[in-house]
Amino acid sequence: MTRGGILVLGAAAATVAILLAGCATGSASPGATDPGTAATTASTPTPASTPKPEADPSQVRVPFDCDALYTEATAKTLVGTTVKASGGRTAPTNDIRAVAERQAGAMICTWGGGHQTEFGPTAYLSIAIAPEAASSYDSNLAANQPAKNHPVANTAGDKSSYYCKNGGVDSSGYSCSGELVVGDYWASISMTHLLPVTPAAMAKNVQQAMDKTAATLASAPPITLPAWPVPAGPAKAFCSDQTTAKVRTAMGQPTLTRYKSTSSIAITAATIGLANGVYADCFWTGPKEPALDFSILDGGSWAFPGITPAIPVDSVNYGARFMSWTVPGASTALVACNKNSCEAFLAVRHAAVQIDLNGSSRADVAAKLAKLVAIIKSTS
Repeated sequence: MTRGGILVLGAAAATVAILLAGCATGSASPGATDPGTAATTASTPTPASTPKPEADPSQVRVPFDCDALYTEATAKTLVGTTVKASGGRTAPTNDIRAVAERQAGAMICTWGGGHQTEFGPTAYLSIAIAPEAASSYDSNLAANQPAKNHPVANTAGDKSSYYCKNGGVDSSGYSCSGELVVGDYWASISMTHLLPVTPAAMAKNVQQAMDKTAATLASAPPITLPAWPVPAGPAKAFCSDQTTAKVRTAMGQPTLTRYKSTSSIAITAATIGLANGVYADCFWTGPKEPALDFSILDGGSWAFPGITPAIPVDSVNYGARFMSWTVPGASTALVACNKNSCEAFLAVRHAAVQIDLNGSSRADVAAKLAKLVAIIKSTS
């Protein structure tokens, strides 16, 4: 994370040849055509075909916006507090995952409230919609909603499943997660309610959100925008043991070790842009480099220079500002540093890259980034 339908209107010219031959005996009948007169042909002009729109990675392919689902006032009733709407068709891309969802044509809508934690608001309703993704729902549902969560199946849309549990983003409240399919749309719904709320009330709320989402999708106009083919890039090849020697040389640290993650990203409508091998994250650690982190998204460079990265609340760089740097090999580089820790967002050929690294000075960080960018380009 299958092409959008395009309606082409055209009419072939209709040709009718009428030959009326008069009788050889007697006088010609009134209006009869004299023998030997050439046949006449009537035709209608062919209307011009509707031009096909070009694929554009910056466009959401869902043909409606978030307010067709919920307003802030109506979402408030589901999560138990005043909420603020965010996301939608024109939402800014402020991290690599947002870029991934956008280039997949998906849309994420969030209504959040309560107090803010490093993981987000304590109360929220989030609905992600991915076009032409029903087959991905089928192949990922078991991983997203294992039997231990006791999901409730097929209560909305063509098929669906949801489950609820105690605890929200800050271990309080009650939360639910749901998945549903309508036609070829896949929608993922997440909801967290502030205490006090009963499990039955929460289940009723998430069911209401699923019903509303299913009804909106069922009445949506056809998808007219074509899918954007993601160009091949370095994501999968870079995050491999074959890169370790190059990274060690670039950082001047011969003992760097690549961390081998045993976890995988749960693919839902909210993360479908990370599927199919177009995204990879990995990091190397060592005595002088606690964590050299990489996130690489093939195709994501289209989002630059307009990407507006934000420092996460739990980052050691919280409070730092992103500034434009010149990094050889990168067409755009936005870097934020706090003391000796830096975070960089870069466009490298067709890829979007995020790198977290340490450095003793701006010149040191810039030199390391240039070397790392060269490695990324060599694996493209």
